[in-house]
Parts: sequence; C-alpha cells; structure tokens
Amino acid sequence: MVCFTTSEYKLTPALRLLIPRYLEGIRVNVKKDDGIIGGSMGPGFLDDVPDGETVTTERFWSGHVSSQVLPVWNQPPAAPNADAASVEAAEWIDSTIGRRLSLDGNELFLYAKFQRKLDCGILPALGLIKRGNSVQRWFYSPAEEKAVLLIRGAVGHHAIEVTATGVWDTSLPILDFDDGFVQDAFGDAFLPVEMREQWTAWKKKLDDTKGESWADPILR
Repeated sequence: MVCFTTSEYKLTPALRLLIPRYLEGIRVNVKKDDGIIGGSMGPGFLDDVPDGETVTTERFWSGHVSSQVLPVWNQPPAAPNADAASVEAAEWIDSTIGRRLSLDGNELFLYAKFQRKLDCGILPALGLIKRGNSVQRWFYSPAEEKAVLLIRGAVGHHAIEVTATGVWDTSLPILDFDDGFVQDAFGDAFLPVEMREQWTAWKKKLDDTKGESWADPILR
C-alpha cells in the first residue's frame, strides 16, 4: 500500500537549497510577508522567505525524497560460472519485476520465495537479471545482505526488495532533513543500517561545512 507523509521545517540556508531540490512539485504552505501562502515548491519559491520561518508540506508519497537519493542502478557483473541457486533467483527477480510493471498501479502484494537460499549472496543473482534496464536506482546493504530495486511504471515508482531467501514488494523510508531516514507509518520500509550511517556522515559534513556540501550524494 502507498504511504503518505507531511514535513515541517524551520528554514535555514541549507534547507533553502535542499527543499526546492528534493521537494519540487510538492504543495507547501509558507509564512511570508506576515501571511501564509501556498503553492508548488520550485526554484525561487523560497527566495523572499526569511530564515527561521516555517515551511509545511501537504501530504505526499513518503518515499518521495528517498527515491531521489538512492544511487543510480549499476548492475553487478554477471559471474561466468554462476551457481544454480543464483540462476533460479535471477529468474524470480525478473518475473517479479515483470509482474509489477504489468500490474503497475494495482496494489496486489507480490512475493516469491527462492527454492534455495543464496549462500553466495544476492549480487551474483542481480548480475544475471535480464530486466536490469527496468531498474532506475538501487541500494545494496552488505551488512544485511539485501537490496532495494526502484523501477518506474506508467503510474509511478515501485520498490522491490531482494534478499538471500526471496524477492517481494517493499516501500522506501521517509527521509526527513531534520531526523534523517525513518520508518513509514506501516513500519516495514526498506531501511538497512547503512542508510542511517550514510545519512549521519552526510549530515555531519553538511554541518561542518556550514551547508556548502549540500549537493554531495546522501547515499552511495
């Protein structure tokens, strides 16, 4: 199911850059000239708003910001002598991607359990998928041996989680510029430890550089 969220920020020099970049097109309400104005966030929208004023969003897809900071998909190299479990898993991953694209806006939950656990990890299987051109972004967690693949259909983005035991639909976490990555309202978004660690490192650098590093990638 699709989860929605709202955000509220006290405007700072760094947020003046981050909000238009990652929340472009989102409806917001901003205190301006002793009044409240509403509109779609975009370049220049905050130019005349003083630091310290409050920017409040209307409801938007909870994975909206996370979907933009995931690294661009770079398919792992295919192993020349892949084991049978990886070959079978790649077929299940391809099948799940294909079904999700064909269903698109349908919220039917897709889940497939691999017949054999991927003892060699998930990267060999991901290197064999044939629908890699359907994947736009991804994030791989070595610590938890799982990955999220972000694909885009005609209706919107879809997140698919791959682990050593199966592949299924998932959701992306909320990325709040104050709190970092947090779970969505359902509590089952893809949120490995590396996401929080990389956010913490990015935020520290942002603070240390007084906002000058705002354009650095948040996730790698």
